[in-house]
Amino acid sequence: MSGALSVGSSRVLCISFVFAWDSAGSISQGALRNTFVMCGVASLILGFYSLTLPKTPPATDRTARPELRDILGLEALRLLANRNFLVFFVSSILICIPLAFYYQNANQFLTELHVPNATGKQTIGQMSEVLFMLLIPVFLNRFGMKTTLLVGMLAWALRYTLFAFGNAGTW
Repeated sequence: MSGALSVGSSRVLCISFVFAWDSAGSISQGALRNTFVMCGVASLILGFYSLTLPKTPPATDRTARPELRDILGLEALRLLANRNFLVFFVSSILICIPLAFYYQNANQFLTELHVPNATGKQTIGQMSEVLFMLLIPVFLNRFGMKTTLLVGMLAWALRYTLFAFGNAGTW
């Protein structure tokens, strides 16, 4: 995962900071089409690289025959009987609603506000998210599940507040 993340992040940083294809002027000239060429070349390189990887078939128990409930994952639905897990599940689903709009529209929003290198700055933000995801076990051990989740949700609320009231020219 980290290899794919670093390749993707470096592409976006090049698009934003090196070539400036995401600037308002470049977008109006159609320069973003170059990203497809860049991604196509990178995909070909990674495709050829994947052919050099060693064969690692999955370890399976061929004697056990999977049942339909195992294939469909119905056993996992039993977890919803636990009230704490149900609250966590519903909260996770609900918080993903504004998150979907954020990921879909944030770049266009920042570009229309004339934020320089919007794509690159978002990529740096995503890299910080990955760093904090790697730190989740530390936070869970130190602060517990409820406090860690609460701080994470407050960080999301702060992000949306900064987008709503922030001034692209000053911060």
